Amino acid sequence: MSSDQDKADQAVVVICHPHPLFGGDMDSLVVQRISSELASRGIASLRFNYRGVANSEGKYDDGIGEMQDLSAAITHVCKSSGLDGDRIGVAGYSFGASLAIEAAATDKRIKVLAVISPPWAGLSGGKWDRVTIPKLIVCGDSDQFLSMDDLRSFIKPTKSENKCIIVANEGHFWNKKSDDMARAQSDFFVSAWY
Repeated sequence: MSSDQDKADQAVVVICHPHPLFGGDMDSLVVQRISSELASRGIASLRFNYRGVANSEGKYDDGIGEMQDLSAAITHVCKSSGLDGDRIGVAGYSFGASLAIEAAATDKRIKVLAVISPPWAGLSGGKWDRVTIPKLIVCGDSDQFLSMDDLRSFIKPTKSENKCIIVANEGHFWNKKSDDMARAQSDFFVSAWY
């Protein structure tokens, strides 16, 4: 591959959607906003449905099969022409954040991680600390599923790889400030790669 082609290859973010048993899919508001904002910044994205969602084959597999789906999506972008295999990020929302954290802790192809409204279980138990790449949490200060006191005590501001943005007057579902959320995660990917 020539150096001109290398320059043309786009960074790419694989986006993990919220819980499929509660209506989550690749067309959810948050997933669409992330994808749209990344595109406006020149970063490609891949939205995909987990097994059993919409027209995807299979059925919900309690996170195990869904991790396999995420790995397959990463493999797909690695093999796609025009995408830079050295600039692969993962973004996850809610349930998708838990999968993204787990993948980023073990999959060396992932270089940057952004999670939006992660459930506490996705952060606790040492999972977050196993992720050694640049990582970001974006959540609303009124998130119904994540205590801000827990989050503030959990994120250690002295660790440079830990970045956390808390958006005022917003809940878990991003009904008011989805543009702020999308811009924050997009800015983070841009700063990591450019």
